[in-house]
Order: sequence, then structure tokens, then C-alpha cells
Amino acid sequence: AELAFDFSGPVDEDGKLLYRLTGLWRDAGTPLPGYDDDKMLLAPSLTYHFNDRTRITFLGEYSEATVGGTAAFYNPSYGTASNLYNGDPAYNDFDQTQWRAGYQLEHDLTDAITLRQNLRYAEVDADLEYSGFYAAGGGLARYWGHYVEDMQQFTVDTHAEIAFNTGAVDHEFVAGIDYTQASYDAFSAVGYVSAADTAAMPLPYAGGQENDQTGVYFHDQMTAGAWTIFASGRYDWVDTTARDATGTRTTTSDEAFSGRLGVAYEFANGVTPFANYSTSFSPNVGRVFDDVTSTVSRAAEPTRAEQAEIGVKYVIPGTDSLITASLFDIQQEDGVVLDTSTGVNKQRQLDLHSKGFEIEAQANLTEALRVTGSFTQVEVEIEKGAAGTNGNDLSAIPETSASLWAFYEPRAGALKGIGIGGGLRYVGPSWGDDQNTFRNSEKLFADLSFTYDLARHGIKGMVLQANIKNLFDEDGQTCSAGTCYRYEGRTATLGLRHRF
Repeated sequence: AELAFDFSGPVDEDGKLLYRLTGLWRDAGTPLPGYDDDKMLLAPSLTYHFNDRTRITFLGEYSEATVGGTAAFYNPSYGTASNLYNGDPAYNDFDQTQWRAGYQLEHDLTDAITLRQNLRYAEVDADLEYSGFYAAGGGLARYWGHYVEDMQQFTVDTHAEIAFNTGAVDHEFVAGIDYTQASYDAFSAVGYVSAADTAAMPLPYAGGQENDQTGVYFHDQMTAGAWTIFASGRYDWVDTTARDATGTRTTTSDEAFSGRLGVAYEFANGVTPFANYSTSFSPNVGRVFDDVTSTVSRAAEPTRAEQAEIGVKYVIPGTDSLITASLFDIQQEDGVVLDTSTGVNKQRQLDLHSKGFEIEAQANLTEALRVTGSFTQVEVEIEKGAAGTNGNDLSAIPETSASLWAFYEPRAGALKGIGIGGGLRYVGPSWGDDQNTFRNSEKLFADLSFTYDLARHGIKGMVLQANIKNLFDEDGQTCSAGTCYRYEGRTATLGLRHRF
């Protein structure tokens, strides 16, 4: 059961002070025993207009969430997931408490120049209980794990947006500086006696990290007739202090330039070819293992990547329909992936090369019928990874995937106010481990949706909606890095929305 609301409006008569309050409460179970899906969230905000040129919005958020700590099934042999759920229903909570506070300040210096500053501070406390089975003495024994993490993050971004032109070229130019400070500390223990014994254990220190990142950036969007050109640049400085389980500190410093160039030309017939090239630099939080069978870890290196893309968009004349197709090539250095091959979740870093093709279409065929579809073909090669994996495909990445969805909602006649939709999701075959020794089979899922507008009965603004995911309750498994999981079963939800 879930209740959500979103209220907004003016506080005073002249409309200088505006408010918004968003909230959610959910009490939910899942097909897995002891695996909840509960959440409470409140997010208030206030906007004050000092005058026509200056305004500030204060933002807040507080949430408490509890989900299950174990989602996996016991793997009796390599590449096989059984129907035995790993979780202990009496010890299976993943509690997360989070709050955020900040503001967004805007000032129109002139009609063409706007100054902005966005600031936010956030804290997240996580408490994870998990468990699993392992082979022992010809049978099965259970272990229980407890992991606690506290994380804080502060970020502030200050920039100027300037509109100007140089001859026939119109510019929307943004330049600014941002700063982020993030830190976390983790505590962890594993027990083999009982859930109660594990819960009572003192939690040894498992590691922590502090990141300080400063970046300066610019972005220029240029338009001239049918041409649109993007040019962006950013330079980052990052200082990282990492602590291992013994408290030993390691300090590293990194800096890098990243940027983007893009161009598009819109023909009168609705065809818009485009191309872009971009690079990225992203610091990582957490520790990684060069050998996941070892207990020795290190601070993760920043992920660096470059991407080239070329494609075309087509707006079908006289319709509200868009087709987009593109070819892409992404080179990623020190990408972070999760490895579960040892039975314990561990992060490791790989050099990856992704290339492929994707096409997506959105079409309103009539006023009542909307159709969307997509197709993707991708290959993700491990260029530098664990022993025996170089040149292989990354596990759990389907070589092809596709979806098709249609929704029919008449605007007039006896069926006005009734909507029904259905679709198919296809997930192609993939490798079950990075050594490429076995395959995940292809799968096809069906989904349904139904809406009913109660305005048919004089209740305006109220809509009933039902969704069914995995309609035919397809069963099976999919594997990643050698660990196998079962599909999510059929899920049905019923919702009622009222807009005042």
C-alpha cells in the first residue's frame, strides 16, 4: 500500500512566497520472505521572490526506507541458481535514513545575464543485514553479515548564464565553478553462529574515504539557422584520502580536462543528422579489489572515458512522432563493476570498450493511439581485467535488446476515459561470467497497463491505474560475474491519483 501527495501554491496574496510539499508513505512486501519495500519521504520547499529579478528556493528532504538485505538465491553449482532463497527472514533489513537541505539562488543581472548558485548538504546512514548459504560437511550452513555506512556530502555550484550573438550566431553560454566534498566510513562483520550473535557483534572498521573535488566549466550552445553546435569544457582537481580496515591512509591527487563537441543540422523535411565527441572524468567513491579472492583492496581510480556518436533524428512531418538512430563507440578506462563470484559483493575496475547501434521511435499514430519502440545492439569488450578475461565480453550485457509498447486511450465515444496498453520486452543472450564459459538465455516479457478516468462518473481529476509487469510470470535465471539470480516474478500494482 502506498500513499503519495504533492501540494504547491502561493502562501501570500501577492504570490511572492510559494510553497511545495511532496510526500510518500509505502508499506509493501515482496515475493521474497522477510524482504520488505517500505518508505517514508517528506520534501518541503519554499520559494521567495525578492523582486522581479531575484528569487531563492529553499529545499529540504527527509526519508526513511527499509528494503530487503538479500535478493539472491543459493547457487548449488557454478552457473546455476536454485529455488532456495539465501535470505534469513529474521535478519534481512536494509535500513537507509537520509536527509538533504539546500537552496537555489537566482539573480537576473540584466535581461541577458543570469547568475545562479545551488548549494546542498546531505547525509545518508545505511544499515545492512544480509545472509547466505554455503556448502559444509555434505550439507548447507548459513552465514550472516552486518554492514553499516555513514556518508556525508556537501556541494556548491556557482555559474553565470549569458545570452548573446555574434553576427548570425546566437549563443547560450554558461560558465561556472563547483566544489564537492564527500566522505564515508564503513563498519562490517560476518558471523557463522546465528543472526542474534551477528547482530550483537561489535562492528570493526572496514574503511573510509574523503574526496575533495573542484571543477571549472563552460558550455556554449550556438544556433545559426538550421545549425546547432555544442562546445563544452571542464577541468577538475580531485584530492582523495582513503583509509583501509587498519586505518592506514593513502592520499592521491588527480586532475583532468574533459569536454564535448557536437553538431546537428535540421533539414526542412524533418531530418536532423547529428554527431558528437565527448570525454569524461568521474572520481569514484569506495574501494576496489584487483584480486577479488584477496582481502587486499585499494582506493578506486577515477573513471575516464571518451565517446563518439553519429546518428539521425527524424520528425515525421505533420505528426507528433520522432525516430532517433545512432551508432556509438565508448572507450572506458577504470570503469567500476560489481563482482559477486566469491559470494561477497566486491568492486573491481576494468578497461572496457563498448560499441553498438540503437534506434528509438515515439509515435502518436492517432489522437488515441501512442506507440513507442526501441532496439539496441551492443558489444562490451574487456580490454583490461582479471586474468583470463582480456578480449572477452563483459558478463550480463545482452547483445541485443528491444521493446515495443502501445497505449490506446479514446478521446471521444463510449470508451472515452478508458485506456489500455500492452508491450513486450526482449532481452537477448549474454555471457554469464567474464571468462565467457556459459551463456544467459534470451527472454521475453509481457506487460499490461489499464487506466480508468472517474470523470466518467462525475469525479473530475481522479484516475484509477493498474499495471502488470511480467504478465505470464516468466521464470528463469540470469547470471553476472558467475553468480546467478532468478527473474522477478509477475508484479501487479493498483493506483488511484487525484489532481485538484
